[in-house]
Parts: sequence; C-alpha cells; structure tokens
Amino acid sequence: MSEETLWCLLVGLLPVTPVLGLVALVLPMLVGRPLPERSVNLLTRLFAGFHLLVAAAIAGMVVSRGAVSVDLGQWYGDAEYALELFFWIDGTSAAAALTSAALGVFILRFCESFLHQERGHLRFFATSLLALACLDVVALAGTLDVLFAGWELLGLCSFLLIAFFHEREETVQRGLRAAFSYRIADLGLLFALILLHAADMDTGLAGMAQGTGPLAATVGPLLLITAAGKAGLGPFSGWLGRSMEGPTPSTAMFYAGLSVSAGPYLLLRSWPLYGHSLLARMILVVFGLLAAWSASNQARTRSDVKGAVVLAGAGQLGLIVAEIGLGFHLLACLHLLSNLGLRVWQVMQAGNALHLAHRREGLLGRPLPAPHPIPVGRWLWRSEGWFEPVVQKAVRAVLRVSGWIDRLSRIAEKLAVGGRDEDPE
Repeated sequence: MSEETLWCLLVGLLPVTPVLGLVALVLPMLVGRPLPERSVNLLTRLFAGFHLLVAAAIAGMVVSRGAVSVDLGQWYGDAEYALELFFWIDGTSAAAALTSAALGVFILRFCESFLHQERGHLRFFATSLLALACLDVVALAGTLDVLFAGWELLGLCSFLLIAFFHEREETVQRGLRAAFSYRIADLGLLFALILLHAADMDTGLAGMAQGTGPLAATVGPLLLITAAGKAGLGPFSGWLGRSMEGPTPSTAMFYAGLSVSAGPYLLLRSWPLYGHSLLARMILVVFGLLAAWSASNQARTRSDVKGAVVLAGAGQLGLIVAEIGLGFHLLACLHLLSNLGLRVWQVMQAGNALHLAHRREGLLGRPLPAPHPIPVGRWLWRSEGWFEPVVQKAVRAVLRVSGWIDRLSRIAEKLAVGGRDEDPE
C-alpha cells in the first residue's frame, strides 16, 4: 500500500467511523427492534475506541512525516464550481482531531452510568457520534467550503443536545435560542465564502497567509462573527448561559470543551485568508479582549456552578482570539487545549461542588471565605443578557424594514406590469 493510499484511507476513516456507529445504533430502531442499553454501550465503545486509534495513527504520521494534503475526490461539480473533498493535515489539525477523539471516548464512557435507563439513552449516543464526525470534518478541512459542511452539522448536533430533555418546553426554547444564534452568526462564514468565490480567490486553508487588501479586511471580521457565535462570545453569549439544559456530559463535552473551542479554531485555520490584513487582526484583538472582559464579569454573577464554569471558559476563549490576532498561534493552541481540559474537568465535577467545598473546609480547619459582594448597580451591568433587549429590538427592526422593502417591491412590480396587456394564452 502506497503512502498516498494510506493517507486517504486514514483521513476517510476518521469521520466515517462515528457515522458507521450512528448507523449501527439507529438502523435496528428504524426496523422496529431497538437495541438494548447494553448493546448500545458496547457498540459505542467499539466505534469510539476505533475512532481514537485512527486519530492517533494520523497524529503519529504527521509527527514522523510532516504536514500533508489529501484529496478524496469531487463531491459536486459543474461548469462553474466544483466542491473538492480536500483535507489539510498538519500539527494543529492532527492535535485537534486527537483531542476530540480522546475526549469523546472519555465522556461517552462516563455517560453509560450517567444516562443509565434514561429514555433518550440511544438518542444521546447517536447524536454524540454524529457530532464527533462533524468535529473531524471541521478539524481536518483543507478548504473553507468543506469546513462549512461540518460546521453546519455541528450546530444541528448542538441544538439536539441542548434540547435533549424535550419533554420540557423551556428546554426546547433554549435549544431553539442556540440554533437561532448559530444561524445568525453563520451568515458571516457564508458571506465570506460568497466574497471569496466572487473574487475568484482560493478558499484553501493550507500554507501561509495569502489574502490581502480590502477583501482580507472584510473576510476576517466576517469569520470572527461566526467564531463568536459558536464560542458564545460578545453579543452571542446569551445562548451559552442557557445551554446547561442538556445532560452534564454533553455540557462538558461540547459547551465547555469541543464545540465552543471550534470558534477560535476556525480563526486559526482560516489565518491564510486574512492574516495579511492589519485591520482584521486589530479587530480580533480588540473584540477578544472585550469579549474576555464581558464573559468573566458574567461568570461572577452566575448562581449555578456549570454556568459559571462555562462562562469563565468563554472569557479564556476571548483571550485566545486576541492571541490569534496578535499572531501568537502556538500560545493560542496551548491555551486552547489547556482551557478545554480544565473546563471539561470542572463541569464533570460540578455535581460534587458542595462535597468538595466541605472537604476543603475540613482540610483547612475553618470555613471558606465568603465571596466578595458585588454592588447592585455593578451586578446589573455585569450580569449576562443585559444587552439582549437591545439585540431583540435590532432584530425586530431589521425584520420590519425587510417587510417594508418587500411590500414596496411588490407595489413597484404591480405598477410596472399594470399597464401591460397580459399575454394571450
């Protein structure tokens, strides 16, 4: 087997393996014979473990042989456009794939006891496997077009996990809030793709920075909007505080770890498209620092442990965005991995918060110090969601203006065709 064939096999197996696990779980249910819980756990272990082995093999080959590009063929093509399944595997992407695979094995193993005899047991594991496949596509994508496909499916998985306990209306509403935030933010990625294709620019993510001029200065902020939506930064932080409705393992895996970390990772991978623009980089630095300040303030006003941990992690993600804008990519990668690991561990320990506090008091021999009180006025502007009425009014205003424009266009169309005779049939 040649080296090129081996690369194609490994890169193709990485996202396909969780999808095969999804099919193995769902297919018996579709024919009316759902698998018992023990079989679901066994199949999940098998496919998640093999997925980790493939990710480890890819990481090992990158370490020994360096970065490589893999073309798995054409998914779609016509006279004007062709979507190539192109992947770029370097140290950053290999580390991201290995981290998501390892964390997936750990969390899914923990879920076997956490979701024991839960009604949605199979549904949770199937959705988690699909999310792992989407993360692989995002991690290894060699073009912005391929990344966009995995990005959108990952947003769907996030909605399904937030709204996992769909029997409660509030849970579904919070899932829809996250989905709405994703759709608004993802317009930045979509518009960036449209601009790049309209300018006949390459959307590849491999190599050094190549975007220059006004196009790069526009693409950078557009990608920042999408990254902020996925990471829950700035004006998109409202959904992140409400994502605690899902099971604790999914909160740890996605909203404290992998899914929100995909935002800064997008900025890292797309650096060749805007890295030469000083304006775009300055916007990243300023936004990242403001987002870090805002998220850390919100974390201090949360009354629940998981929400405080997730928002504190979002504050670190804001700093990572600023580090990317400054060009400190190695520091940003190490910061991203360490923040991911810390926040996942903290969320998994959230249920033992009181026990750990009592244990710490016992070791110290005295009560823990009381938290520093925050004045009411400062609490109000520090707390999360204070800007949401402003955002909602802005969205309603945009929709209202869109309705006026639509009505005016219809009136203009009627006036334009009103004096013409209809074509005889």
